[in-house]
Amino acid sequence: MDTLDRSLSATVTAGSRPAADREALLERYESIFETVSPPFAFVDLEALEANAAAMRAQAAGVPIRVASKSIRSIPVLRRVLAIEGFRGVLAFTLPEALTLAERGFDDIVVAYPTVDRSALGGSSRWPLSGRTPRRR
Repeated sequence: MDTLDRSLSATVTAGSRPAADREALLERYESIFETVSPPFAFVDLEALEANAAAMRAQAAGVPIRVASKSIRSIPVLRRVLAIEGFRGVLAFTLPEALTLAERGFDDIVVAYPTVDRSALGGSSRWPLSGRTPRRR
């Protein structure tokens, strides 16, 4: 199983597409990227939308907070948050939360406590966007 096939397995669940469709999709990807030298990244926006729809259905109206460690691309993170039913970011660390805040994200929860003095000093400048963080 090559890298593309593994990434396909991660983004398209086994139950969501018949094996023949997955094979056709793999062939499509291989033909698109045959002249591209690795390393490179791509996002199948159709798969992203389909996975988001499945998550929304499972959430049954409860807003979905996106774990930023799962999406390491600011443009893709913005795209996901623009989808109805998705709201806010769960940042892994305070430095990551501050970076996201500097880029305009304003609904951020930090997953873990920190002793990072530099980040703690930076958090004193919050709110960077003019909004007050919500207390939970």
